[in-house]
Amino acid sequence: MEAVLTAYMEGVTLSVLDLILMKEIASQATLHSIAKLLIDSKLIKTDICKEDARRKYVSPTKLGISWLNECSEALTSAHKK
Repeated sequence: MEAVLTAYMEGVTLSVLDLILMKEIASQATLHSIAKLLIDSKLIKTDICKEDARRKYVSPTKLGISWLNECSEALTSAHKK
């Protein structure tokens, strides 16, 4: 989720393949299952590339961005205490 949100905030287009190949985070199988879980949870979505229908891009949904805002508020609140 963090990788998808970071790419989104930086304006970088992140493909499903790019996400799955982030071996510094986890194995391909683990990243694939986590991406599927995030899609099923409606935190991220995939969009098909207009030039190449075999390629899909990932981006956060409104729910995913809302989750980030909630985490940010919780961290800010915890830091103030």
